[in-house]
Amino acid sequence: MEKVSETTVRKELDEELKRNKPKDVRKLYDMLVKRIGKEDAYTHMTDILSDCYTLMPNGRYRLDAKKYGNAVAERLKEEKKNKTPVLNPKKIIDSKKDLFSLMSAAADDYEETPMSDFAAKLAMYDMTGKEEEGAKLYIENKDLFFKEIDDRIASAPKKPVDISDLDEGEYRGYFISNLVIDIEMILNNAAVKNPSLSEVHEDYLRTLLSKEISWESCPENLDILEKSYERVKEKNHVSEEHK
Repeated sequence: MEKVSETTVRKELDEELKRNKPKDVRKLYDMLVKRIGKEDAYTHMTDILSDCYTLMPNGRYRLDAKKYGNAVAERLKEEKKNKTPVLNPKKIIDSKKDLFSLMSAAADDYEETPMSDFAAKLAMYDMTGKEEEGAKLYIENKDLFFKEIDDRIASAPKKPVDISDLDEGEYRGYFISNLVIDIEMILNNAAVKNPSLSEVHEDYLRTLLSKEISWESCPENLDILEKSYERVKEKNHVSEEHK
């Protein structure tokens, strides 16, 4: 059976390394880089990732997150036991500088746009725990973000559009399917620190969930969004009654 395309695998791995999610992926990659070098480490990681895609009934490939997590955890366990001397003993750069370098390297693969700039900055705020700054960035780019979603939906031949299909075509430096969850996490955490942002959080979820989007390929994400929406809506309703 034909396996998932190399382009798809590389895009997914690049995104994971750039965002440092899942963390075990980055941890394993760093350990392999120190032992066998960047090129071989990258190849090794893509091999693990490609084996964890499943062909769906609709003919599309979907990453089996559980299988992937288990495969990475098992390989990480093996690597920790590996006593082979590292090829390059030079100390690896610290995480913040490394994140910047990854983003800079990724920028070479696509044309910089307001949306790619928004996505990169949002990832940085997420990585550094600056959720309130991330929430402010979202507010400033809300119209841009939803216009991008509306444009992609409008160009799709069939409605509703599956969330994974919104990322079809040429890589633009970000994935809508990742961004929607990243924004949810940032707004949720920002509202904990600053309750005045709770209405922004509710508005985001209401607007997103009203779009002509199918979540068939990512039901777990829909569950996260819907539960979060019900929770924040109830919270805001109670707060309004006590004013």
